[in-house]
Amino acid sequence: MLSSNSFGQITLNTRTISNEILNKVNLLRDSADLKPLKQNKTLEKAAIDQSDYLQYTKKLGHSQVTLNKQNPSERVFYYGGNYNYIGENVAYVSLKTTGGQIKSEEKIAEDLYQAWLHSPPHKENMLGKNYYQIGIGFAVDTILNRVYGTQVFSALGYRFASKVKTPAKAYGVQTYDTSACEGMKNFKYGTLSLANGLYMKGDSVFIKYHDLDYFNRLIPDMNDGYALDIVFRDQMPCKSPNLFHGSEIFDGYMLEPVFRYELLKSNSSKNPRKVIAFIAKVPQNIKQHELNLILIRDNHQCDYSYPVHVPADDIPPFHIEPKFLDSSYSFNPINIDTTIDLNFSFERGSTNWNEQYTLDLYNILYGYSPYVNSMDIKTFSSVEGKEWLNIELQEKRSEKIKMLMSQFINPETKVSENIQENWPKFQEQIKELSLTQFDGLDEKGMKRELLKQKGNPLFDSLLFDQRIASVQLKVKGRIDSISTGLNEYLILKYTSKEMQNALIAHMLFESHRLGRYSMMPDIDSSSYSSLYLANNVYAAAVEQKYKSIPVGPPTPNLENLNANDSVGSYCALNWINLYFHTVYQKSRMYYYNPEKMNLPIKPDEALEVIQGLEDDGFQDTIMLSKLKLNYALSSIQYYSATNQWSRSTHLFKIIFDYFYSANLSIEELTDLALFCNWYHKYDKTVEMLGHAYDENYLDENAAFVLAQTATLIYTELDEETYLSYMQTAYDANPKRWCTWLNTNFQVNRNEDVKKIFCEKCQ
Repeated sequence: MLSSNSFGQITLNTRTISNEILNKVNLLRDSADLKPLKQNKTLEKAAIDQSDYLQYTKKLGHSQVTLNKQNPSERVFYYGGNYNYIGENVAYVSLKTTGGQIKSEEKIAEDLYQAWLHSPPHKENMLGKNYYQIGIGFAVDTILNRVYGTQVFSALGYRFASKVKTPAKAYGVQTYDTSACEGMKNFKYGTLSLANGLYMKGDSVFIKYHDLDYFNRLIPDMNDGYALDIVFRDQMPCKSPNLFHGSEIFDGYMLEPVFRYELLKSNSSKNPRKVIAFIAKVPQNIKQHELNLILIRDNHQCDYSYPVHVPADDIPPFHIEPKFLDSSYSFNPINIDTTIDLNFSFERGSTNWNEQYTLDLYNILYGYSPYVNSMDIKTFSSVEGKEWLNIELQEKRSEKIKMLMSQFINPETKVSENIQENWPKFQEQIKELSLTQFDGLDEKGMKRELLKQKGNPLFDSLLFDQRIASVQLKVKGRIDSISTGLNEYLILKYTSKEMQNALIAHMLFESHRLGRYSMMPDIDSSSYSSLYLANNVYAAAVEQKYKSIPVGPPTPNLENLNANDSVGSYCALNWINLYFHTVYQKSRMYYYNPEKMNLPIKPDEALEVIQGLEDDGFQDTIMLSKLKLNYALSSIQYYSATNQWSRSTHLFKIIFDYFYSANLSIEELTDLALFCNWYHKYDKTVEMLGHAYDENYLDENAAFVLAQTATLIYTELDEETYLSYMQTAYDANPKRWCTWLNTNFQVNRNEDVKKIFCEKCQ
C-alpha cells in the first residue's frame, strides 16, 4: 500500500488518510454489529484509478469512457480482482482551509468521511452487510483546491482451482449495451429456458431447444451467440457472502463463446424444427458445479441465466362433469319371431376354427339369449377317409359348437344334432365340375379315387368346402318393457329411428356408458336428430375419459342452440367439452406424426358456440369460464403442434382473465400453473398462485410450484414477497425444501434465502 503521494508541489501521506477513514468506517460498522472491513490492494488500485479519472474530468461520477474500466466492477476486474458485491463511493473536499493552509491528513480524512456519512446512499455502502474489504484512493487538483476520494467495497474473492483460469477480458465480450440488447425485450425468459435445456454428454455441453425458429430469433446475427459460465457450489458458502466474480459478464469461470454460425453448423437434431447444438467442453475433474448461460448480442452480454428446476407439464383441458338428461318416450311391446342361421368351417382332421367366430357370434346374437327356443346343429365332415373316424370327428365338432353356443342360449333350450359325412355336397361338386372319374363308383370306390388325388389343389379345396357345420336358431318371444341389459340391443333393432333415439338417450341416462351404443349405425355428431340423444352421447364420451367418437365441426343444430333451452344448452356444453379434448388429443398425435395425421378440426369453431351461449344469456359463469380455459389450453396445444406459436400469445391472457372466475380447485390451479411453466410463462404462474397465496389456500404442491417458479424471476418480485413464498414452501415441508435447495444450489444466490438454508438445512 502506498504510504505517501506527491501531487505537484504537495505531498500527502495517503496511508494516513486511508487508515483514518478505515478506522471511522469500522467504528460505524461496529455500532451496527457488522464485521470490520479489511484493506485490499486490488480494490485500492481501482479506487486510485477512479480518483485520478475524477481529477482529470473535474466532476464526480462512477463511470469512465476508458475501455475495460467503464464501471466499478470492470475496474476491479481490470486490476485482477474477482470479487462480488462491488460498491463505490466518491467525493471531493477542499484541500486547504479557509485561511489557505494545506489541511492535515486527519482533517482531509474527517471531511471525506463526513461527506459520505451524511449522504444516505454513501452511508448505506459503508454499512453494506455483504462487504468484507475496502480499497481507498485519492487524487489532488491543486488548481481547483480539491482532494478527490474514492472508496471501493467488495465481498471476499473466490479461489478457483489451479486448472481453472479466469479468461482475459472475458474474451472481448462487453457489458450490457442498450442498443445491442434492445430486441431482448421480445424474448422474455428466452435465455432462462435455454439454460434449463443445457445438458452434458461426456465433457461436451449441448444446448437443446424445441423451437429452432425461436432460437434463430434470439441470436439473429453473426456476432450473436452464447457462452457458458461455470459456477461452483462453494461460491455460495454459509459463512460469508457469495463469492461471485466481480466481472459484469460472468460470475464464475467463463468458457470461450460460440457464435451463431458455429452453433447452427453443429446442430445435430433429426427434427428440422428443433436444435441440439454443441456449445463447449468443460474442463475435466471439476466437481460440484452448474452451467450458466450468457447470451451475447453484437459482442455484448445481453442476458445471463442459471438453471433452476421448475416443474412443468403439458396438461389436457380440464375435466368438466357432464350433464345427462332423461328423455320422455312411450314404449310399445315388441314381438320377435325369426330364424337365425350360422355357419362354421373347420380345419382338416381337427376341431380348430377361426377364433374370430366368438366375436362374430357376440355381435350377431347379443340380446337374443332369453328368446332362443331351439337350436339345430348339423356337422359335416369331408367324404375322404374312414367313415367311423369322420363321424367321431363330427361329434367332437358338435360338442365344441354346443360349448360355444351355451354363452348365448338358455340351459332349457331344445338342442338337436345331425352328424354325417357330406355326400350331398360332394355329389353337387361332381355334377357341377363334371368329374367323370367318379362315374359309376359307389362311396367306397369314391374314397379310393380321392386317396389317389391327395395333394391335388382342386380336390383339397372341394374337401374343404365339405367340412362345414351349421346352426339354426329359432327365436320367439315378447319384450314388454325396457331394462338395462340384454334386451336393449333387440329393442333398438325392432323400433323406429325416432324411438331408437329416445331409447338410447334413456339408456345412456341410466348407465352413463356408451357401451354398444357407440357402434350403432348413425351414432355420430353429424346425424343426431334428437338433442337428448346427442347430449347423452357427448356426456357419456366425457364420462368415459373422452372416449373417441366422431366429433366434427359444429352442426347447424349446435350453432343455433338457444341458451334458454336447458336441453340445448347442456348439449352444447357437453359437445364443447368433448370437442376441446378431441382437439388436444389430435394435436398431440399430429405433433409426433405430422406426416401421418391431419387436423380437420380447429378450436375456434367451438369458441363460436360458447359465444352463442353467452349472447343468449347463459347464466352459469363458472362453467363458461372453465370452457374458455379449455379453449385456451386446447388452442395452445393446436398452435404448438402446427408451429404457429405467434397465434398462442393472446391465449395466455385468456387463461389469466378466467382462471379466477372458473372457481378452480387448488389441484386444478396447480395444473394450470404447470401448463404455464411448460410454455415458459413463469410470470403468469406466479401471479395465479400468488392469488392463492393471498387467499391462504395453497397446499404443499402449490406452495412448491410457486416458490420454485418465483425463484426463476425473483429479481422481478418484491424481495419481501419472494421470501414469504419461500418461507411458505419451507413451512409446508422442510425436508423437501432443503432437498430442493441442496440439489439446485444456485437458489442460494439470494443471500436471505441462503441464510434460511444455512440455518435450517445444514
